[in-house]
Amino acid sequence: MLGLAPLKPHRLRVFDSRFGIRLLYQGTLFDDIGQAARFDGEMFIGPPMAEPHGAELLIRVPDFIIRLTRPALKFESVGSIDDTEHSLEEWAELLRALTLMATGRATLTIAGNDRIPSITFPVDQPITGPYLKEIPLISAFLDGWLQLLTNAGLRSTARFKFDAFWEANEARMAVDILLNPKSQARFEFQTLEIEEPSSPPEGLYFSSSSFADTSITFSAKVFFEQSDDPEWQYRSTRFEALDVRPQVDDLEEYGREQATACDLRLLIDPRNMTLAPRMDTPPTPSHHE
Repeated sequence: MLGLAPLKPHRLRVFDSRFGIRLLYQGTLFDDIGQAARFDGEMFIGPPMAEPHGAELLIRVPDFIIRLTRPALKFESVGSIDDTEHSLEEWAELLRALTLMATGRATLTIAGNDRIPSITFPVDQPITGPYLKEIPLISAFLDGWLQLLTNAGLRSTARFKFDAFWEANEARMAVDILLNPKSQARFEFQTLEIEEPSSPPEGLYFSSSSFADTSITFSAKVFFEQSDDPEWQYRSTRFEALDVRPQVDDLEEYGREQATACDLRLLIDPRNMTLAPRMDTPPTPSHHE
């Protein structure tokens, strides 16, 4: 429109809606758009220099420095990732940026300075550092956990170190069950007390999970099938998110209310379950590689 500056969004998220819960869209329609990480920093433009490199443009943010000269762009981290403290939102932006750069298909856009126009560079060189295999998994968990907090009307304010992610298995499971259409979580039972054994069993899973300074309570519908395993005769096939809210005081009462509201007679009490780590769960490292 005349007189208005063009809209320049720095993040675009698309959601499905299931039972009033917004779920991140998992299809391929927007694959060419992708996610972005945005940082505010300080920009310094050095004095004119003689060839061969000329003046240097320096951009500094708390976690990294970008040095730009005519022949090259250099990205350098500041300090050790194990020693810094960040909020959930700050960790999410940083780990998303590292995940994008690790793909070798990222781009870097520098904008916001009146002295130079907006410029974009490809980031196609490999990056080095610790936890390169684990960071994409942690990044996906963080984006999901932040979405669950938004749905529950919560916000985290705590600052914490990277080590906290090694203890987040239960929170990762909540994100996986509620937001991942192809959940990696699976429930297995030796037997199920069901009234209609001829139909595919359905049940309600309810639990509470905590991470950093935030805690949620949630419920999901669980679909089962009979397996060929002589010992573990029933296994889950998928989950359907039902509810997420701030942590409740009486989890058992919450489960009964959710089951009644959804007309489900099979309740899966988390206190009667044993959590087995996934194969790709980031281990607690003893050293950097």
